[in-house]
Amino acid sequence: MSDALKQQVRAGVIALAPVVLAVGFLLHPYADDFTDTAETAADVSSGPLRWAWAHILIFLGVTLIILAVFAIRLHLRNAGEDTWGFWATGLITIGGGTLAGLTGFEGLGGYAVAEAGGPVEAFYEAGEDWTWLFFVGMILFSFGLLALAAAVRSSGVLGPTSTQIVVAALVIGVIANFIPASWASYVISVVAIVVFWLLAVSVWSDTQTAV
Repeated sequence: MSDALKQQVRAGVIALAPVVLAVGFLLHPYADDFTDTAETAADVSSGPLRWAWAHILIFLGVTLIILAVFAIRLHLRNAGEDTWGFWATGLITIGGGTLAGLTGFEGLGGYAVAEAGGPVEAFYEAGEDWTWLFFVGMILFSFGLLALAAAVRSSGVLGPTSTQIVVAALVIGVIANFIPASWASYVISVVAIVVFWLLAVSVWSDTQTAV
């Protein structure tokens, strides 16, 4: 595989990741409060298959985000930045992996209980014992996003305006990450698309010089 083709594949992954995540968030039933187990149980019971697919897509989206960050780190390293990029990759991988795993378990577990006619609300009440792990994942992922913002800023791979947009968007995404409501997920989707598409264009531009 030529260097130019590798860059194109990386750019494609970076561009695709936030789209898959956004589709998963849009497919997810609207929730005023994700921590409300009664509301969650009602959403699962009213559409188990939709619930399962939404969580599968969110799981895939977060997984692709992690892969995209690895591709972005290579791009930043080529520009001479590998300090903040190193921390961003590690924190997003660990935090995102934790969130993806819990999301997959929550989605498929709730689906299985609902399809079996079991106590859905009791299932999610029992899952509250793992809330601390979800919170740890969010903390690590958020610090990773802030490190990514610092890496993009110090690398100079984007123009001044695009850099400011990416940094501001990532800070907004970190704030939205701690709001347990569907509208915050939509904000995160927009943030991810803006950030990753700008970086995908930058990575794609390297195909003009790759040998």
